[in-house]
Amino acid sequence: MVKSSYVIILKEVLRIKRWCGFRLKTAIRADVPSTEFGQDSLIRYLVGITKQLVLSLSGRDLHVYLIRNVMYCKPGQVKPVVEIFSQLSKIMVKLGHKSPMRIMTDVSGERYWTMVVEHEASSIEEFEDFTQKVMTDPKAQKAMKNYHEYVESGRREIFKLER
Repeated sequence: MVKSSYVIILKEVLRIKRWCGFRLKTAIRADVPSTEFGQDSLIRYLVGITKQLVLSLSGRDLHVYLIRNVMYCKPGQVKPVVEIFSQLSKIMVKLGHKSPMRIMTDVSGERYWTMVVEHEASSIEEFEDFTQKVMTDPKAQKAMKNYHEYVESGRREIFKLER
């Protein structure tokens, strides 16, 4: 049963691959799981291939980027900045961001009064476009109005998440 289902699904994936005229970023290799590994590992393998196929068809990048904004607040001013970014996070979700931002404050670190805000994007272009959309939104502008009164400096870090 498992072997016949595997063969049918694999043939379908290969047919779609040929029909689309492209190669998967990770080619289907000869070392595919056999039935001795069990149905669960076979299903996980096929789901992985299918996900790559769908993402390749849609033209989406397989990577996810983590954007981390590190802010060094003025002494004792972390709480107002947390409130500002809590409001901004809600606005971003209403504007279509996939999930709320993660807002973190330091417990220990190289500097006191540090706040970090993280969110993800599927591409750098998506991040830039969404940032432009948020910064032109009147509600976001209102939320960020007094931001510079509380923050001394900061930096942005962008990481590509690797599995």
